[in-house]
Parts: sequence; C-alpha cells; structure tokens
Amino acid sequence: VKTVVIPGVFQNNETEKREINQFSMLKFFNGASRGKLEGFEAEMHQEAVNEMRNSEVKNVDPNKFGIPEIVLRNIGARFEKRAHTAGTDSEGGYMVATEKGDLIQPFIPDAIISRLGATVLSDLKGDLSLPRDTNMFSMAWEVENGDNNNTDKTFDEVTLTPHRMAGYADLSRRLLIQTSSALEQYAQQQFIAAVNSTLDAAAINGSGLSNQPTGILATSGIGSVVGGTNGAVPDWADIVNLETAVNIDNALVGNLAYITTPGIKGLLKQTLKSSGVGGYIWDNEGMNGYDAYTSTNVPSTLTKGTSSGNAHAI
Repeated sequence: VKTVVIPGVFQNNETEKREINQFSMLKFFNGASRGKLEGFEAEMHQEAVNEMRNSEVKNVDPNKFGIPEIVLRNIGARFEKRAHTAGTDSEGGYMVATEKGDLIQPFIPDAIISRLGATVLSDLKGDLSLPRDTNMFSMAWEVENGDNNNTDKTFDEVTLTPHRMAGYADLSRRLLIQTSSALEQYAQQQFIAAVNSTLDAAAINGSGLSNQPTGILATSGIGSVVGGTNGAVPDWADIVNLETAVNIDNALVGNLAYITTPGIKGLLKQTLKSSGVGGYIWDNEGMNGYDAYTSTNVPSTLTKGTSSGNAHAI
C-alpha cells in the first residue's frame, strides 16, 4: 500500500479533533491491504484524494490509498522512511501476539510386544518360578502280554526375577500452574509411552547384563536361521526357513508373527518371492501367511562376520 500525503489546510477546532480521533490506522491498513476501505477511513481517503487533486498532483491512481494531512497532524504522525515488520522485534515484532496450538509430540517406537501375543503377568511382587515339563511320555509297540516301557518325566523351572526401570522429569510448580493440567497429563502420557518402549526394547534385545532383563535375541538355547557367514540379504527361502525352524521344535502354535526393522520391511516389500514371479515377500497381509511387524527397537547394528555393526535382525 502506498500513501501519498499532500499538505492541506488544518483547522484547529475541538469538534474537528473529535471527528478525526475516530480514524483508525489499523482499520485503514487492513482495508487498504484488501483493496477496500469502509466507514470513516474511506471518507478520509476521499479527503486525501481531494487534497491531491487540489495540488499539483492531477492524476490520482485509484489503486492507491491516501491519508489526508489533517489526520496525520492530529494523530501526531511522523513522516519517516522506515519499514515496520513483524519479523523484527524493534520494528513492530513486539506487538505481534503469539498463540499456542496443539503440542507436537515426538515420534517414538511403536509398542508391539503385547500385540505379538506376549503373556503379561500382573500384580507380581517377588520372584516367579514357572515349572516346566521337559519331556513327553514314551510309548512303544509291545508283544501281547509284554512289559510296558516306563517313562520318567523330568522337570525344571524358569525363574523370573524383578528388574527395576526408573526415570523422572522435573516440572516446576509455576510451569504446571501456568500451563493448567494439560502439561501434567501430557507428561504422564509420555512416561507411559517411554515405559512401553523400554519394555519392548528389553523383551526384544535385552542383554541380561547391567540390570537389564534378557530379551529374545540374547536367550540361549533358542533356534536361529543363519543367512550366511557374513549375514545375507534376506530372500523368500530365509523367511520360510524361520517358520521351519519353529516347526521343527513343534512350536508352531499360538499367536505367531514376524518382527524386524523398518529397513528390512522396506527391502522385502520390493523383493519378489522368486525372480520373474509376481508377489512380494512382504505384502499387505504380512509375510508367509503370518502377521508381520516392525519396530526401531529391533536392532539394526548387529555384527555377523564382516557385516560389522550394520546387520538387522528378523
């Protein structure tokens, strides 16, 4: 918006001052930015046009808006070539109000262990012993009236011990007062999210050392499928072999699923089951007829031979 001011006649009387005091710079500039003035500001623009026509400026640009000298004098305006911007505090930025929208939450790993079918035992206090039957009855085909084979059942136990997870954050009383109860509720939600993510990380890859629980990958005695001496780019055979390894141990029961890293998922969604044959290893239904999940809590920095610090787990 360009304003052109031409000197005019200023009559200093109280009635005129009261009328001029109705003029609003804010309304003027808002209206000028939209290309249309209304009310008293439109009247004063017309007064400025008349001032220009009575001066040496004969051709008045209809796309420009003016403020008459009588208004500028009455409100004590100062003629100065200066840009006032919201981006600079000293040039008007201090006048710009700041509104708070919804809080942007951090991205966190998806908590998936419970969705994979993990058994959750609540209200525990001390150690928990889970007795385990380690063998099945042995039967044999015998001759008529022959002695039957005897089977001695054997048992052991799996012992679960408590592990302590802890964390805290300082929230000042003034901060809680000034942000109402919203911040407190948000902090509680973030603590719950942190607990779930930490539990997932421990269940998947807990080392069993430094007060950590022992996760699946660090559990001794469970089966594994080795892609190669130095790791391997997974293919359809690897995915099926994972199922086969579980099946060999007669454990292909219950809620079964695959879990891996986002990087492996991205790879398998672009990898055909067989060269020249339609159908990708990871499709909308999961993998190999089972559900499939990803989490950044699944390690992608494992070492296998020369694949040092960049191998992923499935």
